Amino acid sequence: VYHSHNYSFSAEFSRYFDTGVFHAQQSSLLVGFGKAGREGLRFVWSEVRYLTQQAPWRLPEAACRTVIKLLAFRLGKKHAWLPTAMRRRLSMSRGYWL
Repeated sequence: VYHSHNYSFSAEFSRYFDTGVFHAQQSSLLVGFGKAGREGLRFVWSEVRYLTQQAPWRLPEAACRTVIKLLAFRLGKKHAWLPTAMRRRLSMSRGYWL
């Protein structure tokens, strides 16, 4: 199966912001499945290994995307502290915040 997204940096931020919101709002569901931290770290290291061998010029972009994902995810988990207008602006699913 080939699965791919070609997100811009801002779209990637919005996607991971929404993922953070989900994790914050559905924390009881995550008890049975565990947290995303270790799996995310495993993915980052596998990506670094792959890019080092196949496309080392893409490492800076991958690093930027990883930082964007982490910041967006953490901000999404703290979304309750943000005004609704800002949540709408940061989210990929703007209609959710109406």
